[in-house]
Amino acid sequence: AGLKPAPTPQPGQQAGLKPAPTPQDHSEGLPGRAVLGDRRAAWAALAVPALAVSMLIVFNLAQVMPGQVRAYTGYNDVDASALQRVEAAHLDHAVVFVALNPAFPRRDYGKVFFANDPLLRGPVVYVRDVGAGGNAALLPSFPDRQPYYLPLDGPLQPGTGP
Repeated sequence: AGLKPAPTPQPGQQAGLKPAPTPQDHSEGLPGRAVLGDRRAAWAALAVPALAVSMLIVFNLAQVMPGQVRAYTGYNDVDASALQRVEAAHLDHAVVFVALNPAFPRRDYGKVFFANDPLLRGPVVYVRDVGAGGNAALLPSFPDRQPYYLPLDGPLQPGTGP
């Protein structure tokens, strides 16, 4: 009288149980897909955060960074003057002994340290001035380089320093 026969079980399935869910069954329930559809939901899920992050980056570059650059220019008396004096001399294959202010020994070398090539193969190698004797003892480590002395003020001088 109107009864339907039980469906034939699929391989690996017991009679009367639902088939195992497939990956497609799980993806249908993702948030947003029911509202916007498959492709539009995926695009919106990526585009909205990307747009928000982009707007924050633009705001930071336009509004925050200029003030930070002004605030930290010359901070702790660090500036490019030492590098500019060396660049003006157009040196090649040189070792430059950097004079240090006894009150701030790290500051003066910090002005030039970052300009060193990591393998000390650049046209100029900057080293700390440790006195004439210590400077002379360092020269055999750089046999192909000419020594120069960078005083705290004034032009670059040939030699290992005073």
